[in-house]
Amino acid sequence: MRIISLFFFFCSLFITQVSAQEQSIDEFILQVQKDLESHDIPAYLEAFVPALREAEKVALEDKVNISEIDKITFHRASKDVQKKDRVTAYFQVLYENDYSAMIETWRLFLSQMDKEWQIEKKDVVGELKSLYKIKIPSDRVERVRSFKVRHVDIELSFEEASLFYDNIPGLETALIVIGKGFLTFSPSIPREQHQLQLIYKSKVLQESLEYAYLRFSDDFFHNNIKITKASIQDSRPVSKPEIDKARSIFDRHYARSLAIENSLNKELLSFVPQDEQAIFEFKGEDIDPLTYIYSPFAEDKVTLINIKKEKLISLYSPQEEGKKKLFISFGQKYDIKSYKIDIDFNPKMSYLSGKASIEISSKVGRLDSIKFKLNSQLQILRIFDEEKNTKVDFKLFDGKLNRELDIVNSHGGSVVLIVNVILRVMFAEILGVKGPLIFDEPGTFIDVDKMQNFGKFLKAISKQLNRQIIVVSHIPDIIERADKRFTVYKDGAVSKVMEE
Repeated sequence: MRIISLFFFFCSLFITQVSAQEQSIDEFILQVQKDLESHDIPAYLEAFVPALREAEKVALEDKVNISEIDKITFHRASKDVQKKDRVTAYFQVLYENDYSAMIETWRLFLSQMDKEWQIEKKDVVGELKSLYKIKIPSDRVERVRSFKVRHVDIELSFEEASLFYDNIPGLETALIVIGKGFLTFSPSIPREQHQLQLIYKSKVLQESLEYAYLRFSDDFFHNNIKITKASIQDSRPVSKPEIDKARSIFDRHYARSLAIENSLNKELLSFVPQDEQAIFEFKGEDIDPLTYIYSPFAEDKVTLINIKKEKLISLYSPQEEGKKKLFISFGQKYDIKSYKIDIDFNPKMSYLSGKASIEISSKVGRLDSIKFKLNSQLQILRIFDEEKNTKVDFKLFDGKLNRELDIVNSHGGSVVLIVNVILRVMFAEILGVKGPLIFDEPGTFIDVDKMQNFGKFLKAISKQLNRQIIVVSHIPDIIERADKRFTVYKDGAVSKVMEE
């Protein structure tokens, strides 16, 4: 009996050791997910190397406590990248409570130490996005004597109405109004008045309303919406049919206005409008449901759409005398994780060349470009990568063709020269300078095998911008592109001009 017991003891020990040795990366990640989602923070922190645990604890506690998070979900975002005993893995982490959600993307660097996986580094990729789980009706419902929202060229007013607020504490961003309402939409642009005349037989759209569903910023609510409370004598409870109607209106309109589907759990989440951004959706007694959109960030700020027919009714920017808005967003877009610079300097020729390797970590969802500021006292001749490809990106947008012309990569040669030509063309167009553009030997430093492209470029600019270009050149690839050619030669002491 003792022999059997000893045998089982050794078997048990052997199986335990094999299991520990054969723990896969999937099993490790599954344990991390389980610890995080169950809020077992001490166990979760054990997955990190000791040097990271305190910082990770503080970061996690800040999110949970400040944002009142009560649920965390951990999702694998893409296939792991494994090199020997190291793995790079991406995850999306969803923080939630009853009314909001935040999505964060993690990049975890995993390594094996003593045959156990651990997190040796964690990067948060992009910005933490805060979204909201808006619900109407909530427990905030009231009867009011009057409700009025006035903005730019539109006014909605209701008498003896029921208001259904959203469920977001401390933030006004959505409500539904049900009652006897009235719409006045009076565009300040004559052509839009004419459009209303064609559709509704009137330059001003006036119509009785049944309800309105409104989305706005907290500032917009306090600055543009006026509510007169009902007196105690006149106030009566909101009926169940009205509550059911509000729920039906919300279900019908919510998905259309600033809502996105959470790819992790298929739930609809919503952005909060910014500044004066607003969306009104309403239904009249004798007209189809309409959507009014005001976006201060767009070129055409006002949009009016027939929802049922999916037809655009109005699209314009209202006349606002002397008013212009500039929107500026501040924030860190990237971190420089590491860099290496090698410099080669020739004192006799005053020539300096450098090789730089820079590792950058993005702090936003999408990093389109990075601007380097170089020493203005240096004459930058050329910037290229290890394969001799130029890295200066200079483009000209052609409004007629609605596309960009890639000048540097398409037409080659000296970047300094190309940029000089483009700047002259650009400023002449912007400033409205009349007359021809004159270039003196513009192709002097351009490579011979790329000269033909430069000639085509000058020809294209002349044609597309409808502008005459006069070029002084001795280069055949440029000369042959000209519509008219003149040769200047000396006859004794006299310079003469001959047309070819």
